[in-house]
Amino acid sequence: MFRGMDVSVHQNLIDWPIVARAGLDFCIVRGGDGDFVDRNLERNVAGASGIGLPVDVYHFLRFKEPPSRMAELCLRTYNVARREGMTGRLWLDLEDDESSDLTPASCVRWLQEVLFHFSMGVGIYTASWWWRPRMANSKSFGHLSLWTANYPYGAVAPPPGFPGPADSPLFPYGGWTNWQIWQYTSSGSVPGITGRVDLDVKGQAQGGLPMAKRVIVTIKAGDSHGFAPVAGWHLGIAYRQPIVQ
Repeated sequence: MFRGMDVSVHQNLIDWPIVARAGLDFCIVRGGDGDFVDRNLERNVAGASGIGLPVDVYHFLRFKEPPSRMAELCLRTYNVARREGMTGRLWLDLEDDESSDLTPASCVRWLQEVLFHFSMGVGIYTASWWWRPRMANSKSFGHLSLWTANYPYGAVAPPPGFPGPADSPLFPYGGWTNWQIWQYTSSGSVPGITGRVDLDVKGQAQGGLPMAKRVIVTIKAGDSHGFAPVAGWHLGIAYRQPIVQ
């Protein structure tokens, strides 16, 4: 089991040389929220990469944005992170409370439209408490890797040694039968960071294919931009019009 953290501007200025002593295995950096870029994105990617941590990036999705615009914003922050040395994947953060006035069918359709614009494999960050009501527990996205949030101890920091091999978040939900990353607290503590920080473990792979694999599909002209991948595909879809090469 590999231990890591996810950070954003909310952690202020991070002392990365001190973080290096914490024994973490990976870091996930916020790229942005809706239409703005996290102002510490470049600093955090460079800092985490500089101490040898593998880095992923995530972007908080806002349903008020048109799907094509939301995808464009995600790709903008993804490319900024890549320029700073990020070699990992992009995670789409789905927990937007502004979706409460949309029907689950509208939310599912919107996310399908967003995914149409990516040519690389992306992952989904979400939680059962959000996915079940907002997406009506849709199973249409189970081919994508899952980063799930579940806090067994609520707002209280977990005891030392948690989580261990026997611990697991609430599961299953949606179309997922496995998780790749589990965010198990938002009240963690890491040397070099003032205040609380989200802590994660990486211990399971979604599906049976290596993370670098992706399925290439050809979609005929005129097909719906909301094309739903066939059940059983794993870890990324390359759609008709690649944006990132």
